[in-house]
Amino acid sequence: MAILSEIKKTAKNGAQVTLQSAKSGEGAEILQGSFGMSVHPKFQGLGIGKMMLEILLEWAQKNPRIETVRLRVHAKNDIAMALYRQCGFSEEGREIKAVKLRDGSYDDVILMARNV
Repeated sequence: MAILSEIKKTAKNGAQVTLQSAKSGEGAEILQGSFGMSVHPKFQGLGIGKMMLEILLEWAQKNPRIETVRLRVHAKNDIAMALYRQCGFSEEGREIKAVKLRDGSYDDVILMARNV
């Protein structure tokens, strides 16, 4: 499943807002799905991320092969982590210094999951 939302300011100038993709395992033993999502900073705070997450969770609940939805989020991304917690995700683990940022500092990656 892939969802692309776009907000166009004019006919000539469009701005990508979100891109979300999800995949589920192919083997009979795999009952989880993972996803990635981003919202362009210019369009954050408008409820777009929450709407996309709700659509994804609704899709996952209707998919009999998926029992758990998992994600990875930067520890410094407080806004995203708050959204995920609000939507029922909980922290399952942490990858220490998993990402090196442009300024040379590091960020942990938080592993989160939610049963559907």
